Amino acid sequence: MKVGVEAAADPEINQKRRGILRRMYRQRYLQVMALLGVAWMIVFNYFPMYGIVIAFKDYDIIGSIGSA
Repeated sequence: MKVGVEAAADPEINQKRRGILRRMYRQRYLQVMALLGVAWMIVFNYFPMYGIVIAFKDYDIIGSIGSA
């Protein structure tokens, strides 16, 4: 009595996974556009926060930025 791999796996889970992957493949251009928007937001909203933090530090010209 040999049990195959297909019989051991739950077919409903495989069907759901296949459906999700198929849907992601169909929406790949939408996901790329969303990823570009997220990258834009990170670059222009979160990277400048470093400059804001540096602007309000007690800066010493002789010392380094890390010791301020």
